[in-house]
This record gives sequence, structure tokens and C-alpha cells, in this order.
Amino acid sequence: MSDVFLAAKGHYDALLRNFFPECTGMLQARGRHVPDPYRSGSKDGARVDKDFNNTGRLYFNSNVWGLDSSCVTFYQLMIATGNAKNQRDFFVKVGSFLGLPEYEKGYHESRKERMERELRDRKMREEQEKIAMAELEKRSAEAVAKNKEMLKDTIPLFSKTGDINPDAVEVWKYFFKRGLAGLINVKPSALRNLRCAVQLEYYLGKGKKSLHFDSLVCRVQTEKDEGVQLHRTYLKDGKKADVECPKKLTASDERLQSKCRYIKIGEPVEGVVGIAEGVETALSVYLATGLGCYCCVCAQNMKNFVLPEGCHTVAVFADKDKSKTGEIAARELVAKFKEQRNADAFVVLPKQPIPEGAKGIDWNDVLQMYGAQAFPTIKTIMTFVRNRQSKLNSSARR
Repeated sequence: MSDVFLAAKGHYDALLRNFFPECTGMLQARGRHVPDPYRSGSKDGARVDKDFNNTGRLYFNSNVWGLDSSCVTFYQLMIATGNAKNQRDFFVKVGSFLGLPEYEKGYHESRKERMERELRDRKMREEQEKIAMAELEKRSAEAVAKNKEMLKDTIPLFSKTGDINPDAVEVWKYFFKRGLAGLINVKPSALRNLRCAVQLEYYLGKGKKSLHFDSLVCRVQTEKDEGVQLHRTYLKDGKKADVECPKKLTASDERLQSKCRYIKIGEPVEGVVGIAEGVETALSVYLATGLGCYCCVCAQNMKNFVLPEGCHTVAVFADKDKSKTGEIAARELVAKFKEQRNADAFVVLPKQPIPEGAKGIDWNDVLQMYGAQAFPTIKTIMTFVRNRQSKLNSSARR
């Protein structure tokens, strides 16, 4: 059945249009990021390979199927989405679409043919796996090198004397407008993973002149402090730049085993750490409570959060959305932690109502509209955690 893969080469555009009409917009922006058709609210989470018609490769920054890599082959997409029930179903459907005679009326093979086909397919899979691993290694090495180069060209938010760095003024203007002026008084080490890039390039596409903006650049890591990628927020006049995607992620190191992704802000308190979806939200929690709060970048990443060494509890400061996307992801993490020993999680949602005409309310909105007094205090959080720990330990002894 390896003949199906050979026949598909040069026809993946047609295959995508036929089996995945929701993805056809990706073909029009070939090689560039577009909204992920499988992740609501995504602005630039997916793209097809520049030579997709021959390679059949797509990329989903946070694929909803839980696949190990952001790179997804057409075959994997067919299986993951249920368009093909299994490998045989894939061959029959795709082979029939491509007009291969042996598949147009189904396919029946003798025992000898099956054994020969399985041997060919196994060899092809092994070869494809070798090629895929080599490509993954190359992509990851290039991503790491580019990320290091970009990070090297950034500057810290504080000067050596502990004052705000005047060269990072655009980032500070942005913080002030988001109600985060109090960050000027925190320990510089709390924001060491947040830096400023002066006149960072915003690529508009081949043949178009790039734009440049001062930007907030954040280091995204795993729970083992492994660098994954960089999160960029392009800024102008203290606001997000007026471009299609003012927030972007660089390419990642796909070789890392852990799926946990976060931007570390502040430090845990007595084994308790907070997490939130966005950078501004995590900064708001840290500023208002003093509890280290890590930004998971998106709701999907919350489900993959792993407690750092020395921590036993995570407080999930979720967004309150009409879609309940953030709350659902937070509840899934809590459910996962219930199955683990020496690990606990609970959700903290804004008590305030969603403003009229808004899609939701997050903790940065709460800070701007109601102030730090609308947050639980660190004393309240720690008392709540101790009571939970006491109840959990009591239940475990029964």
C-alpha cells in the first residue's frame, strides 16, 4: 500500500481540499501562519509547508489531538480527526480519490500479498521515521540557534542599579497602561525571563517590507528549565502594535520530551505556585498577591502543566470566558492532579461579572477595574492550601 503515498505526492493540495475543506485557507497563505481551524480564538496557530503539495506536512503550534510534534503529516491528520478509522481505511479512501484501480472498489489481498505489503510498509515507515527525525533535528537546531540569537539581542527590564531600564521604555509604558505600574517595585529577578527587544522585525511576507517594533520578549521553558521558544508582544505607544498578530511564538525545540510550557514569573511560596493563561494575567496575579505565577501562554498548555521541583500545589487563575475555554482547561488540570500523589490543584476564577459586550474577564481586567483588593491575599491563599492539605491527608489515612 506504499503506492498510495507515492501517488499522493504532488496531489496533497487536492487531498486537503477534499478531506479538510476547513483547512483550505491555509493553502492560500502557504508557508505562513494562519488561524488554527481546530482551535477557537487562534490567530496564527497553523500553517502548511511551503512545498505542501509534495510533502503533505502541516504545522499546528498547539495541536488539539495531543500529538508529540507540531509537525503533522496528512496521514496523521486523517487518523487524528477520524477522517480515516485506521491505516487500511486511509489507503482505501485516499487511493480511491487518487483513482488507483485496486482501491476504487475496495481492496482484497491474498495472504502472500498481505505479508509482502506489510514488509514494504514497515520498511517505508522506518525510512519515513528516519527522515522525519532528521528533519525534526534540523528544525529544532535551527530554532534553538535563532532563539538564542534573538534573546542575545534583547535587554533587561531593569538596570544594574535596580531601576527601570530607560531603553526598555516601550515595555514599561505597556505595563503602565495595563495597570501593572507596581512592577517597578518588584525584585528584578522576578522578571528575569521578560526582556525588551528594540526594533524587533515583524515579518509581513515575501516581497513585502518588514515592520519594526520595540517588543516584550519572554522565555518559554519546561518544568526542567529547558528553553523551548520565545513569546513576543509587538508594541507601539504603550499598546499592542496595530498588526494582524501582535503576539507571536517563535519556532520551538521539538526534541524536548516534556509538553509542559510556561513563562516563569516570580517564585513559588511554600510549595505553592500560580499559573495563568496570558502574560499580563500572570503578572497581575504576581503583583497583587506576591505569589509566583507562571504564564502558560494559552489555555491548552494549562492541561500539560507539571509542578516544578519543590512544589506541591498549583492555583490556577483561569480566565472567565463566555466560551469557558480557560475554565474547562483549568478543570482538566485539576482532574489530572487528583490522580497524582503529593500534587494538588484548584481553580481561582474572577468573582466579577463579564462586562457587557465583552467575551470574558481575566485577572488583568480585574486589576484594572477593581484593583489589587479584588484578589485573594497571599495569607488567604496559604490558609486555603493548608486546609486542603489537611483534608487530603485526612482522607488518605482513612
